[in-house]
Amino acid sequence: MWVPSGARRAPLFGEARMSAPHDVRKNFRLTAGEAAKLSAFAAEAEVTESEYVRALISDPGHVFTAERDVLGRMLRELKRQGVNLNQIAHAANVGKFTRADEGALADIAAANARIVDAVIGALGGGRHADR
Repeated sequence: MWVPSGARRAPLFGEARMSAPHDVRKNFRLTAGEAAKLSAFAAEAEVTESEYVRALISDPGHVFTAERDVLGRMLRELKRQGVNLNQIAHAANVGKFTRADEGALADIAAANARIVDAVIGALGGGRHADR
């Protein structure tokens, strides 16, 4: 579970449920690369590898650090765009829509395309991989 640097780690999602004894052992094989990734992910989340795997099983939809970072950047960019759109809407409502406003709309469209590309890239796809 991602936490800001220096912050106390909150209980790992599902930890309360997982407080029962872990009396079943599972053995599985990983490539060296997969093992390194597991170690790195667990270290970044400040949990053991076992806790990390149990958390993935308990809550497979959980958003981890990389996705949170991308979503945070997206949210900041969308908020900035919202301010611009409000200003343009206000100008249009009072009859003051200008060529500069058209340019601002083009900038917003370009920013949206950058956000989409960044999210798709972070999720492992190419440009507009869903098309």
